[in-house]
Amino acid sequence: MTHKTLEQMSQEAAVEQMADTEFDTKFDYYETVREELGLSAIWSIYEVENLSEPHPFKDAKIVSYKVYHGKEYQVQVNGSTWAALFVAANAVIRNSGDYHTFIEAFTPNSKNPEILELHTGS
Repeated sequence: MTHKTLEQMSQEAAVEQMADTEFDTKFDYYETVREELGLSAIWSIYEVENLSEPHPFKDAKIVSYKVYHGKEYQVQVNGSTWAALFVAANAVIRNSGDYHTFIEAFTPNSKNPEILELHTGS
């Protein structure tokens, strides 16, 4: 068993605090954008720094969401930014009536890259 020095423990605490601060800053930013756009879904893709930047899914035209009972809902994407995906995801979640409102990922459909599949959590 190795024992950590006080200095090592202090450094680890500082790194953890910085990570918490970065998380809080991003969360606050996502919440501000959500409120400005009048959305109810919650953005949970923390790798995205700026929702005004273009997303990498160049061919995406539709966000698709399949709810637990198997029904699929689709909404058109109007724009090429992360914010455009946020708006589309919010709309498709609202249209589905599902309670999973945390937007966690988008993956291109393997058969049609114009369709992004939305993954959510609660």
